[in-house]
Parts: sequence; structure tokens; C-alpha cells
Amino acid sequence: MPANLASRLPPAVLSGLEGAVAKYVADDTPFPGPLPLRLLISGGAVPLMALGVGPKTDKIKALFDPALVESSPEQVSALRGSLGWKNPHINFDDSYTAPKQIWKEATHHKKPMLRFEHVELYAVPWTYQFMECLARIRNTFQPSEVVEAVLVMEQVLLVSHEKHYTRGDVLSWVAPPVRDYKPETRQDYALQMVNAAYRRKHGVDCIKGLRQ
Repeated sequence: MPANLASRLPPAVLSGLEGAVAKYVADDTPFPGPLPLRLLISGGAVPLMALGVGPKTDKIKALFDPALVESSPEQVSALRGSLGWKNPHINFDDSYTAPKQIWKEATHHKKPMLRFEHVELYAVPWTYQFMECLARIRNTFQPSEVVEAVLVMEQVLLVSHEKHYTRGDVLSWVAPPVRDYKPETRQDYALQMVNAAYRRKHGVDCIKGLRQ
């Protein structure tokens, strides 16, 4: 993600998160792992803020290290509850444990996007961010979500130096946990919507081989 992403995140999110973790530690509550706490950030507000487009929401999702969740599930659950209650800007849902592949891709040999005394923040890959967009589209089919997906796909292509992807390529990308399963036809329709919007903007397809 762009280097200036950190400057675009809501100050209340960052200061509130650091302050909440610091208080949690100061209260001598059992902490599930070493400090600083490493988190991935994602969610609808992230790409919009990163790309300089006014976000619809200032909320982001924070994803926990899957190894930490596996080794200390009860302590992580307690930490989530405390931070979520103290920080209304961040969504600490129980389903938001980072997929192992995404955690490795985002953190392995990578410097944190932003570092505090008690917290380090890393950004999820653009491909994961796109799949989050896709999950929202297939649930709501809102035009604003399609616009966001096009912005994110532009970054995916920019980073990878590719001109387009196939349907199979996109569906191989790691997707976020989805509680309400939607039929495959809805996913294909969502991909068609994104590709059509991209074609209107750029005159070419970004996803080839889509089902009609």
C-alpha cells in the first residue's frame, strides 16, 4: 500500500488502539504474546483512504496473528473484547483472524507500516483487499462498492505489472471469512460488475474468462 497510508488513517483509530493496548498491559492482564502487538489492517475505509478518496466510514478491521489465536485463544478473546469496547473505530469480530497465507505475505521480512510502543500495524495485500470488496459486492451489489473494487484492482495490477487476470486467477486469491455463504453465481455476477465498471473507465477488461 502507498507509504502515505498511515497519514490517512483516522487519528482516533491509531491513538485509541495504542492507548487501549497500553492500558491493557498496565492493568497486568495476561497478554497473549510479546509486545508490540502485531496486527494487519483491512476493511472498507483502508483503500479509500490510501488512494486519497474520501472514505464512507472511518472504521477498519484489525486481523490477529493466526498463530497467536491458536496458542492463546482465551487471552486473545479477552484482548479483543477489551480493545473493541475501548475503540469503536475498529472492528474486532471473532471471525477476523488473518488467514495464515495472508499473515505471512503481509509480515514476512516486511517492516510495519506504522509502529507504536505497544502496537505494530501491517497492511493486507491488495489482492486480499479486493476479495473483501468482492464479498461486500456479492452481498449488497451497491455501486459504491463496485467503484471501490475498481480502485483496488487498479492497485493490484499496478503492483503486479499485469494487464489483466483470469477468473481463475482472481478466485485463487485468499478470501476473507464470510459468514453467509452466497452461491457461486452471485460471485460471478459481482466479478462481471467490477469488470464492466473497469472497462467503462479504462476501455479494457481487467478480468478475462468470466462466465456470462
